[in-house]
Amino acid sequence: MPTALLLTAWVAASSICPPCDIHIDEPITLGSLDDEVGLHVAVSHRPLVTGDGHLLAIGEHGRSIVEYDDTGGFVRSIGRMGQGPGELSEVVEIGLYGDSLVVFDPANARLTLLTRSGDYLRSFPISMRPYRVKPAGTGRFLVSAHRYAASALAEVVDLAREEIVPFGPAITPVEGRPSMGQRIIAAGSGRFWSARPDRYEVEARDSGGRLLHTIDREVEWFPDRGVEGAVDFREVLPNPWVQDLHVDEEGRLWTMVRTADPAYRPSGESLSYLEWDRVYDTIVEVFEPSGELLSSRRFPWYGLGFASDGSLVSQRRGPFDLRQVDVWPVRLETSAELGRR
Repeated sequence: MPTALLLTAWVAASSICPPCDIHIDEPITLGSLDDEVGLHVAVSHRPLVTGDGHLLAIGEHGRSIVEYDDTGGFVRSIGRMGQGPGELSEVVEIGLYGDSLVVFDPANARLTLLTRSGDYLRSFPISMRPYRVKPAGTGRFLVSAHRYAASALAEVVDLAREEIVPFGPAITPVEGRPSMGQRIIAAGSGRFWSARPDRYEVEARDSGGRLLHTIDREVEWFPDRGVEGAVDFREVLPNPWVQDLHVDEEGRLWTMVRTADPAYRPSGESLSYLEWDRVYDTIVEVFEPSGELLSSRRFPWYGLGFASDGSLVSQRRGPFDLRQVDVWPVRLETSAELGRR
């Protein structure tokens, strides 16, 4: 089917939302002084939300998987350190396959499947180090490579066949703009969205990785920039950053972008990662598949990404320098719904 017809079919399947606003509820906070094991968990990880409303996150230094209930209360730590069957050395990403946990463990060079209680099911060897893992249909996961290791847009891990195949076009690094940690997510009907962190352009691709169209978002808070990467917050304002993508049940695309907090001024003082919420704001936007912007909202916190159910995830500095991760339930409300609240 020609690209134009593919795009027309995709857009026609979407229902245009009337004037909408992004609404968040009170957050679920992970990490408290009451749970010794879960005290410093969910480090820069976007939690998985299970069918019973529990949240699964990676523990500190990738040593375990930590489970919380739907109020953020610590339930248990899953997994034990080691190199034997079912043991973990470095958890960098996790996924859900039915009731099983899919654990990417590059230090042990394998993918391991565990039950929710941590019992060993099976494993098979992998050589990748994932940066993002997103579901792509039953038993399949889209994996974007970590930092500069990519030779393709992403790879697809097929659990049933225990195989890994490249997805999308080959990536040719550009000097000053290396393709680092692509954000990529399935969008239904065999289509995908992908984005680089250093520019606000989101590409729609078909199941073979062929480009369908691009949402090129031109806004003053995300100017084009000549180089990618971290900067010294003591000296300059941070670069904007496309942090994560999500597709909701209606097929709408959600983006999360970190940009400089307008109140932040570099002072030359040292900053820890616990203070990055002082440096950054987070902007969340919602688009129709055609690229039409439905809603945009700025939040005064340091966004980590989307939980598996689309909740917004942020990090802040808590009491006694405790890193706390907040999971914000979110929904898109119409103007009529807003008027009734």
